[in-house]
Amino acid sequence: KTTKSSQLPDLPLTCLKTAEFKSTSNAFRGKNAIIDFWTTQCTRCPEALDMLHEMASRPEYTNVSFASICCDALDGAREILETPDDAPRWDRLS
Repeated sequence: KTTKSSQLPDLPLTCLKTAEFKSTSNAFRGKNAIIDFWTTQCTRCPEALDMLHEMASRPEYTNVSFASICCDALDGAREILETPDDAPRWDRLS
């Protein structure tokens, strides 16, 4: 479901790549953003992330930040997101 809102709740975030801590208000302030919330228990979520990754590569979305927020433990998210060669599965998503 797509929601248009001028104010995003202030949620804590941890970047899987850098382990840097941020909040949603700091990470997306002043930006157009598409944010996907997902869980490791969802069987359709990886497919939705594939679609977001494809959208992020399109020229019409160059001024949009894409973020994928896993609502579970980091280790479970890493198992789904990382490939065997440690490269991120979705390199255009934050």
